[in-house]
Amino acid sequence: MTSNREVPIDITSKQGQLSDRMSEYATKKCQRLVRFNDRTTRIEVVVHGPHEAPEVEILVHVEHAGPFVAREQGEHFSNVVDSLVSKLERQLKKAKEKHEQKIHRHDSIRDVPDPDSIEPDSEESFEDAIRKNLDS
Repeated sequence: MTSNREVPIDITSKQGQLSDRMSEYATKKCQRLVRFNDRTTRIEVVVHGPHEAPEVEILVHVEHAGPFVAREQGEHFSNVVDSLVSKLERQLKKAKEKHEQKIHRHDSIRDVPDPDSIEPDSEESFEDAIRKNLDS
């Protein structure tokens, strides 16, 4: 689940100026999200009113999936970012598990032998086998 690759993190403020400290904090926290899905391509952080009851939206773009989005408003910027990162961690974990199950299920379907390549152990016909299953 660990990844060392760099993913671009874009931070923008829609209303007001975002301090360097706030920007660094958001970047540091969002870098954690890459660990939870190795198909992450980009992360966007959009902040509305960074100093008074900031509303923060984080979008995590993942290959072959729509963006994962979390939005929240709160009193303190750091608390809002922490909460959003936690929410996105859960979303990314769930999506990765779902993707892995899909791949596993697809691989197991490929492992099923071709019915034409199986040699029968007995001379029982298909119709006999169906009748035997219906009778039991």
